[in-house]
Amino acid sequence: ESLEPESEEPESEEPESEEPESEEPESEEPESEEPESEESVPERPFVDLSEGESITYWCSETDTDFFARKVEVFKALHPEFTGDIEWLATVGEGDVKAELTKDPEVAADVFEMADDNVPGCVEGRALTSFGKAADNAWAIGTHGETAVDAFTVKGNLYAIPYRNDNGYVLSYDTSIVSDEQAKTVEGIIAACKAANATFNIYLSNGWYAFAPVWAAGGKTYTDDEGVYHAELANDDVANKLGAFGKIIKDAGNTVLDTDDDSGFGEEGAKKLGAVIKWNNYDSEYRAIGDRLHVAPLPSFTYEGEQCGLQSFQGFKGLGMRRATEFTEGKRLVAEEFCYFMASDSSAQDRLVELGQGVSNKKVAAMTELWDSPWLAALAEQGARGLTVSQAKGATDDFWDPAAALGNQIIAGELFDHDTALTALEDCEGAIAPIE
Repeated sequence: ESLEPESEEPESEEPESEEPESEEPESEEPESEEPESEESVPERPFVDLSEGESITYWCSETDTDFFARKVEVFKALHPEFTGDIEWLATVGEGDVKAELTKDPEVAADVFEMADDNVPGCVEGRALTSFGKAADNAWAIGTHGETAVDAFTVKGNLYAIPYRNDNGYVLSYDTSIVSDEQAKTVEGIIAACKAANATFNIYLSNGWYAFAPVWAAGGKTYTDDEGVYHAELANDDVANKLGAFGKIIKDAGNTVLDTDDDSGFGEEGAKKLGAVIKWNNYDSEYRAIGDRLHVAPLPSFTYEGEQCGLQSFQGFKGLGMRRATEFTEGKRLVAEEFCYFMASDSSAQDRLVELGQGVSNKKVAAMTELWDSPWLAALAEQGARGLTVSQAKGATDDFWDPAAALGNQIIAGELFDHDTALTALEDCEGAIAPIE
């Protein structure tokens, strides 16, 4: 399951633009409800629903109003469309597997889903494929191979990507931690210790626990045949992870096992210098204003080598159920709607209106449309290669052993080659057992 911490999505305020004085009447820009040309959507004849049919959808609570507006835009783009597209229920992206596999016959036709929900839904024969991933030039060209791969199982594409911001970065108070100190774990700890502040890193949570393991060279991945691999237990990984564990052990109470960021701006025991966390930028900024800086994850040092902590990168996509009542006509309309919701214009609206990071490469590059230091840090982190696909890097069997390994680091039980190697062997055997 997706272990993304819950967080309120910030509402993005649109800047007011002053209209230039002119004697000639100006043509007004169309509002988002008015149809636009969808050149980025695959071109093909539009197939209408049969009489009396409708398409239903699930979406997250955050996206409910956005989805409703986009449905009206889709209808306007297809005046020949005689059916309807109706909201069925609020279902979070990470909860789709649990809800869909209960009974696909009563599920929505279309839904937003987290990438790590896909394998279980495919195993439960609950998803309809969009065809061979390698043949979907539109999806690859619009969203990139990494995003498409996140929703691909044994060569088949099961959801169209639309969002890519499920990850974590470093937030820090520059009155405590300087920009230079924020580049390394050792620098952050030294700065926080000097200020009697804490550095919060939630290593006992499986979603965060492998940040130093991947930094040390450990690998977790799913191959093209759908087989999961963990390559952790070797001397090089053990040496580097042991060095990281020693840094955390020596830090004592300066490092706390949490991603709580409520201590920004506080004094005393709660005083916070830095935290590794999912997006909570607006709340953090309200606490300390311009003192807040956000950056890619720091590195730690092993024999002069900088080992950069790495984050999961999770994608979200639009999928379709597989069920008796999901007829061929419904499938074609639902597929068209999924492509529309991942198109350039929908991605632009999502970015501007909801402040969400989008996988659409063209829109993501339009930095003039958004002002989010958090998204900028996440994008830079990805560009540096410091991310691991959540869909391919974790399975249902990953989370508990990963958390157990993180607990050993926090408890000071993993601090050199031997202790690290033993822990890595146990973890590897638990998350990717040899059959």
